[in-house]
Formats: sequence, structure tokens, C-alpha cells
Amino acid sequence: MNTLSLKKLLESKIHLGHHTSELNPNMLPYIYKEKKGIHIIDVIKSFFSLNQACTFLTKISKQNKKIILIGTNKDISKLIAKEAKKANLYYINSYWSRGILTNFSSIQHKIIKLKKLEQQKKNGFFSKLSKKETIIKNKKLNSLYKRFNGIRTMSKIPDVAIILNQKYDQNAILECKKMRIPIVSIIDSNCDPNLIDIKIPGNADSIQSLNFILQFLIQNLYFSEPENK
Repeated sequence: MNTLSLKKLLESKIHLGHHTSELNPNMLPYIYKEKKGIHIIDVIKSFFSLNQACTFLTKISKQNKKIILIGTNKDISKLIAKEAKKANLYYINSYWSRGILTNFSSIQHKIIKLKKLEQQKKNGFFSKLSKKETIIKNKKLNSLYKRFNGIRTMSKIPDVAIILNQKYDQNAILECKKMRIPIVSIIDSNCDPNLIDIKIPGNADSIQSLNFILQFLIQNLYFSEPENK
């Protein structure tokens, strides 16, 4: 199981916030100091918050509750899919379709359409179509796959959401709030911590930082075992 240390956190650049002009005033309690025009996030608070988030998620996992991982920044798309699959999490890693949480019945119809198109292609139905029709079908299939493959087995809305970047996924946050789904999220110096239930103060833009935080959470989830029913 992955263990946490201040040295590892500093090496991951979790403490590097945004330019001072971008500060959200609500983030002041999480700021350690200002250095060369950049806000430095309090790594001690990051340390304890990350451990608390891990404890919370592990408890959720042991209760057989479902978690969705959300990160639509294209730079971390592959990372999201890879880490979510390790811990058997639902995930959205390319585009947030409105209604995934607030109108899930409509989204389910699109997932059914995705599976139908996949089956048609597998059975050779596409090869019987004209070139133009085949292009249209493949375009539709690729679009649905990109948007919904990570939630294709989701039968109801999840119990908890992990959202990596508040600025990228504001719509996902709003839907979580509306459906009262607890949110675990990284709060950078330009974020509003009041929107988040389980806060992890840290650098939400650096791939190195995101990779470290996500791998820490996922590795601990992977080693957690469900409680006996």
C-alpha cells in the first residue's frame, strides 16, 4: 500500500498554486505564503487532507458504495481511465454530458444505443451499409464510446464523486450538488473550497501533482476489501 510523506508531496509539486492575482479569497486558510508572485499551498494541510480523503473513500469502498472519477482535461484522459479501471470505478474522462447525474434515465438510453452500435459493428452490419452510412455509424459509435464508455455498467447514480479539477468540471460539480452526492476534489488556489465536501488543497493543474494524488487514492482503494454483507 502506498504511504504518504511530506517529501513525496513536495516532489510532486502539490504545493504550487496559481499567480497571486487569481486567488479565490476562500482559499486563504490553505495558503502558506506567497513566493515570486505565486501562492504556495500549505503542504501540511495537503498531507492531512489527502489522508482524510483516502480514509473516507476507503470506507465508502468497503461499504460497497459506488464511486465515479471525473476529469475531462484531455491531458489526463488516459490517466483517468487507467486509474479508474484499477479500482473498478466509473469514470468520465473526455466530456461531461449534461444530465449524467440529474437525468440519468436519458443517459441510460444513450448507453443502450452505444452497446447496440457496438454489437452491430461486431456482427458485420456496418459492412453491409453504404460508405456514407458506415462513416455516419462509426462517427456516432465513436462519439458515444468517448462520452459514456466509463459509465457503461452504471445502473444508478454513484454515491461519491472524485473530481480532479474544479475549473474544468464545474458542470459536474453543480450536478453533484443538486443530487447531494459528496464530492472529493483537489482545491487549487483559484478554486472555491465551499463547493467541495472532502477537500484536498493542492496543485490541480500539474500532471505530476494530479498523477501523484490520484495514484495515492487509487492504490489505497485497490487494497481495501469490501465488508461482509
